[in-house]
Amino acid sequence: MEPTALGVGDFNGDGKPDLALGDPRGFFGVLMNDLPINPVPLSAAAVNFGAVAGAPFSGTVATFTNPNTFDGAASYTATIDWGDGTTSDGTITGTGTLSVSGWHTYADQNIDAVSVQISNSSETQTTATVYPTATVTSLGQAVQARTDRRHRLLAW
Repeated sequence: MEPTALGVGDFNGDGKPDLALGDPRGFFGVLMNDLPINPVPLSAAAVNFGAVAGAPFSGTVATFTNPNTFDGAASYTATIDWGDGTTSDGTITGTGTLSVSGWHTYADQNIDAVSVQISNSSETQTTATVYPTATVTSLGQAVQARTDRRHRLLAW
């Protein structure tokens, strides 16, 4: 007898898709965890940003699309390599299109090649790495020595 009903869902609560089949007599069966799972690759994009040396930067460094409707933002982790020898964990927020953000203080002005590695922590592990650019500028204030001849003070 041919199946007349087909359903996919997490019928046993283990977080994995299961397949349910039914026939016209009302009999049904569930194939639990027997479905092959080929993870959909993460589609991520770098977000270039500007920062000021000596001042804390806080903002988005990458975005990505969540291809797995079973997983939310909490199922992902991100590591940010700030391009100056330091790394930190990223914070992932959103639904559908997710954002990776972090905070960091650069010591020197420079153009740093940043990398952000995003991973899915479920059994269908997927990873994406993007390379945003950090343009780090100075505070924009020139420091000049000045002499006040009348009081012979040197001020910066």
